[in-house]
Amino acid sequence: MVPGGSTMVRHATVADIRRISLSFARAFSDDPLWRWFIPPDDFVGRMIQFGDGVLRHSAIPSGTVFTTDDGVSAAIWAEPGHQNTSEVETALAATFASCFGPNLERFLESANLMGTRRPAAAHWYLA
Repeated sequence: MVPGGSTMVRHATVADIRRISLSFARAFSDDPLWRWFIPPDDFVGRMIQFGDGVLRHSAIPSGTVFTTDDGVSAAIWAEPGHQNTSEVETALAATFASCFGPNLERFLESANLMGTRRPAAAHWYLA
């Protein structure tokens, strides 16, 4: 905290991955879409694994993840024109297969459909 009770926001690091992943798992634990994507067995564990993979392989290396010191709040941004390398895509594919299990195709089809609705112009995306 800074004087006056405000919370400091900073770039997230690898050391923050577990806390951010847990925070997102809790935040989306009753979200119908995420409940549809992720099988019900060990939902929180699968969400933590998803967050870990995305943060570790793509988002944190991009330098566009911000968090509070306590890890309770975070924002993952994708910068205009960001494209993952083939190595990152391979790592994410393994993470997604493990997290989504039999619902992987459902998740991928939904992600692709949402991608078609993004603006054509370069833009920042709150992931």
